[in-house]
Amino acid sequence: MSRMRLALWVLGIFLIGVFVGGVTAFEYQRRTINMVMEGGPRAFGKFIGRKMADELKLDAVQRPAFEAIMAEVHEGIREIRRSARPQIEDILNRARPQIMALLRPDQLEIFAKMEARHKENRKNHGEPGSGPPVN
Repeated sequence: MSRMRLALWVLGIFLIGVFVGGVTAFEYQRRTINMVMEGGPRAFGKFIGRKMADELKLDAVQRPAFEAIMAEVHEGIREIRRSARPQIEDILNRARPQIMALLRPDQLEIFAKMEARHKENRKNHGEPGSGPPVN
């Protein structure tokens, strides 16, 4: 009987570890995604650059050179976004009434909140492609 009890204790501890690990991983992923999404394009660029540098295991000599290259890449992307912004706005403005026509009243309220959140993010973080270079 004591072996059975010990086995159940070990199994229970294992299952608790799996649960805690899963919750921790989920929360970490959720926070990381929120940070990147709420931080705007600059935060996303920084996140991708850091992730690449970490995965490549860049040393102290390589990292500054890599960051300089990535800053040039981001500046080039920002310039393309700036020049394409009027066309993007036109496409979005044409799609908006079409989307609204599909939605129920309760969904229209949610859509309005989503638009307000997007507008606030743009106000806080600038237009995509604006702002200082990402290092």
